Amino acid sequence: MNLTDKIALVTGASSGIGRATAFLLGRSGAKVCVNSWGDEKGAQNVARHLQENGSDSFQIQADVSDEEQAKNCVDTVLERWGRIDILVN
Repeated sequence: MNLTDKIALVTGASSGIGRATAFLLGRSGAKVCVNSWGDEKGAQNVARHLQENGSDSFQIQADVSDEEQAKNCVDTVLERWGRIDILVN
């Protein structure tokens, strides 16, 4: 799967299915925003792993069940990369 230069936002990406999805997207060439709510250190580790393996990525802490935090999360991705092609919740 070639996702070169696609922009992905993955919520709940600090562990489990979200983490595995972020890794798959990164290995496939996507730029990945790693979102988590409670596990900031886990999300930072995922983003760092992606960066170390050549994926443009960053971590953002936000509770996406809160409308304002979700909007800020999306706005941050849009400010950095200009669009979102893939959204994984």
